[in-house]
Amino acid sequence: MATLTLILFMALSLVMPPLAAAAPTTSLTIKKVAADGTTILAQKSVDYHWLMNPANIPVLGDGSTHYYHQGPVFIDGPDEAAEQALRWNPEEDTNIETKDMGALKGNNVKDLCELVGGMKPGDTLRIKAADGFSRTFACKNVYQYSPREGPMVICWFRNGQYPDSGFREGMRLVWFADTSTNPWGWHVFGNWDWHQAAESQYWYYFHSGAEKYPTTTGLSIQTVAELIINSSQPAPKGPVQPVPAFKADVTTGPAPLTVNFSDQSANGPTTWAWDFNNDGTTDSTSANPSYTYIEPGVYSVRLTVSNAAGSNSAVKAELISVLQSQSTPETSPDPTPESPQTPDNDTDQSASTGTSEPQPEAGQLNPTIYGVGLLAAVALGFAVYSKTRSKNNP
Repeated sequence: MATLTLILFMALSLVMPPLAAAAPTTSLTIKKVAADGTTILAQKSVDYHWLMNPANIPVLGDGSTHYYHQGPVFIDGPDEAAEQALRWNPEEDTNIETKDMGALKGNNVKDLCELVGGMKPGDTLRIKAADGFSRTFACKNVYQYSPREGPMVICWFRNGQYPDSGFREGMRLVWFADTSTNPWGWHVFGNWDWHQAAESQYWYYFHSGAEKYPTTTGLSIQTVAELIINSSQPAPKGPVQPVPAFKADVTTGPAPLTVNFSDQSANGPTTWAWDFNNDGTTDSTSANPSYTYIEPGVYSVRLTVSNAAGSNSAVKAELISVLQSQSTPETSPDPTPESPQTPDNDTDQSASTGTSEPQPEAGQLNPTIYGVGLLAAVALGFAVYSKTRSKNNP
């Protein structure tokens, strides 16, 4: 029976679909929430093109300096206190080389928070990935960091690549630590750095049975989509101005391209004014309209929302890309080659990554083909098993 199980496992492995990592994010939404937990005091959405412009926000990193985190230190000691002292590794000399986050550029999380009014002592910041995974950090670690652990940075550039051209884990949270501790003079965010910088409820461990090992790789959130400030500021009395936000179900496709927009504005808007090409003319007053783009081009979309307290607008620049119709051949004789894929990041192969389990992409595998392949694999397994059994039992 063990032989049959092994054969079937090997056969099934030939047709099992691989799991796909979460898609990289190319934009961020930063919001500040009142003490009631629901009222949005301020919100801003920006894409990485906006973030990479120093005229908009300071940029950290030179694109050539590498930054490292530290993985678990698997050392035992004679007692719990000695063991934990060894595992926190103040010397910062163990399990680092393979935790290279790359040559990076990005923005200080503190500066991103300032786009919506900033944080105050007692506030917390939740950094949330596109798949819903999140971690929460104290105000002091965002604003009052020492050079040793360095600033928290949302990175949109690694090793010459951006989230839409090969940086598969972007946007990604990385600490830009200094070079003061480790023996190589690298920029390492070590376990002891975080021990000294953060309160114990914010420490992170890799667990193996009853054992726990400090690590900073588990703090590095991938595919960051939102920064949410949970503030102690009370919600205003009476009506609150709405905060505009929206999504589009598709953003790229051949002409004619029909796009369904959905309003996600906060604080109870009562009227909506959509400008689907940002030309100053209102194209729809529905909350969740559809619009068909006829001509190829790149379009920005503006939404203005209003209620009794006032109105606010938000623009998503170059949100919609309408391509030439499939029936109309492209005129360019030299199509641009696809960007090469970046190799796997060694950091992601560590025991602790700080992100949720990857989810398979929708439509990744044709179910019919998979079903046929599965039946064939099972049949092959039984055939091999039967033949092996007949030889062993003449």
